[in-house]
Amino acid sequence: EYYLHHDLYGNYSEYGTIFLDARVPSDFSGQNNVLYGHHMADGSMFAQFAQFTDAATFNAHRTVYILTPTGNYKLSTFAIDRIEETDTTVVVPNFASAAELSGYAQTRMDASLVTPNPASSPASSINQVFAFSTCDNSNDFYRFITFAEVVDYQPVGASGSGSSVNPEDAASVDASVGERVA
Repeated sequence: EYYLHHDLYGNYSEYGTIFLDARVPSDFSGQNNVLYGHHMADGSMFAQFAQFTDAATFNAHRTVYILTPTGNYKLSTFAIDRIEETDTTVVVPNFASAAELSGYAQTRMDASLVTPNPASSPASSINQVFAFSTCDNSNDFYRFITFAEVVDYQPVGASGSGSSVNPEDAASVDASVGERVA
């Protein structure tokens, strides 16, 4: 709740900031890393994730990158669900077993508003999830959550292409952000 109305420095902000659920490790080592961001009218924060309810948009943007000071994550989306804001079944930072994580991923896939094309990895092969939660602006009692699996992680200083960002993707993102905030 705090970061819905404060920036990352703790200053009051009408718009808040993107933040990680407090129940998961801050280093993204959790099995299910849930991030929250507003669905801003100008297209910033997590507004783009709300557009993933359209199958064509979802399937055109399956790759998500998370860049951190310690390394880069390359993710592939596998579901987008619409849940009630009071639903507590989505935020599960760690699971007791691989079967429990697999069951969680399968539940999210089964509830997905879209069918991934090409098909996602089987739930049984998913080892780590990122979930991006934003408001459903048409109904304040619901949230859209886009789920993605980690397909690659490249620590800082590691050699090889790994999950390094494709320069064409970065240029496309820079252009899109520039258009939205201009």
